[in-house]
Amino acid sequence: MSADKKERIFKATLDLIAKKGFHGASMLSIAMKARVAAGTIYTYFRSKEDLIDALYLYQLEQLDQAILKGFREDAPPEENLKNFWIHWLFYYITHPKEFLFLEQYGSSPFITKFILSRKDPRMVPAVEYLAKLKQSGYFKDLPDPILVGIFYGPIVSIAKSFIAEKKRPTMEEAERAFDACLEGIKKN
Repeated sequence: MSADKKERIFKATLDLIAKKGFHGASMLSIAMKARVAAGTIYTYFRSKEDLIDALYLYQLEQLDQAILKGFREDAPPEENLKNFWIHWLFYYITHPKEFLFLEQYGSSPFITKFILSRKDPRMVPAVEYLAKLKQSGYFKDLPDPILVGIFYGPIVSIAKSFIAEKKRPTMEEAERAFDACLEGIKKN
């Protein structure tokens, strides 16, 4: 598939899901919005489910690239965690359709067995890094879902608030929010 066609199909799918939901985004409406023949989509994707899975994985790759900016294995943990957190927050705020899609599909009953059979792909780089830090004793002794929730949950909540207000936090505000999250999980 040409990169241009794929981008158009993915963008059309995101737009229609954001406006009409999963059920309202038919393959025909996606094809029309992407300016491709309906048959063209079926050349690349067996079904709408297959298209949405591919879009989900593509969006996760985009998110991974964004949150890994500035990551250095040799950097102090707080620096890497701050980079993850702040890049994640600003990616969600500057990509609201992608954020909505990732959150909706990642927790929807429509998510496929293929996607569920993978590690929680939304957070693979961060979770692996958090696990490494946990093993080293960097964090408080908390179950993984609680550590991830304290680290990731505020990103979602803050992003939703700023998207709704059509604003962006300042870097200072984002850093202070990160510091508050880190304080909740870091051993003293």
